Amino acid sequence: MRQRQGKDKRVTSSISLKHEKKKAKEHKPKKTKFHELMLRQKQLKEIKLEKNKEIEEKRKKRLHQRKERNVSMQKLTSKGQPVMRHRIKLLLKQMCPENA
Repeated sequence: MRQRQGKDKRVTSSISLKHEKKKAKEHKPKKTKFHELMLRQKQLKEIKLEKNKEIEEKRKKRLHQRKERNVSMQKLTSKGQPVMRHRIKLLLKQMCPENA
């Protein structure tokens, strides 16, 4: 009986190896699909980060323009009149940014 049990173990081990190979082949498409989904998720994350950077840059630009505008609008002469040349320069800069 001991000899038979040994043979049975060999037979079952070879069957289990075949079964494992078959399973490995079946799971391969699932793994590739999973990796594709992970790559897609990574790409979406990078796109989101780029958009956030662009939004932050635009926000900084608007803040800078607002500060510049506030400074030029607050400049007054000694008599309390607004200094128009600063306002005119600001308007020209807004109309033609390449000349400034």
